[in-house]
Amino acid sequence: MSKVGISIAEKRLMEHLRRGGTPVDAVGRELVQQFVAKASRDSDVHRIIVELQPTTGELELVVVSSIASLMPNPCIQVGGPMLVPTLLFMEPEKLRDLLVSVNRDSRGVSLDERFRLLTSRSMELAALIQSAHDEARGPVNFRIAEVGGLASSRTSGCLLLLLAPVPIGLTVRFLASM
Repeated sequence: MSKVGISIAEKRLMEHLRRGGTPVDAVGRELVQQFVAKASRDSDVHRIIVELQPTTGELELVVVSSIASLMPNPCIQVGGPMLVPTLLFMEPEKLRDLLVSVNRDSRGVSLDERFRLLTSRSMELAALIQSAHDEARGPVNFRIAEVGGLASSRTSGCLLLLLAPVPIGLTVRFLASM
């Protein structure tokens, strides 16, 4: 997967957040899992995973804690809005540095303490990244519509393209029946 693929993988999660969802509600958790699975396929990210052995749950914790700590605006301006944790996968050396520091400082501690350390370091790094980007490019105007997030983590964009030539009344009735 390329860096473009990572960017595409974040879009559903960002849309869920824009609609008032969270990274820890049922749909949000599934979207975070999908994002991490897709981003982990990038060759640079995959090398870091093989080298440092983070669990999928730990990578998901990085994403969730970064987003949650920055709400209601978890984005930076990078030629358009981008979720802050996405940058860690687009520039995987940042992810590597985070994981190396957590591995080094969590030797001999409980798993709970390791998760606390990973959470706090992820939140600190997310705040630093956002601060630097906001200073350089200005903050993203991330508007949240309180509609409870996406109803499902499944993509329906292709379905809508297929239904485009169908009269709108039939399309609405079909979607309502799903």
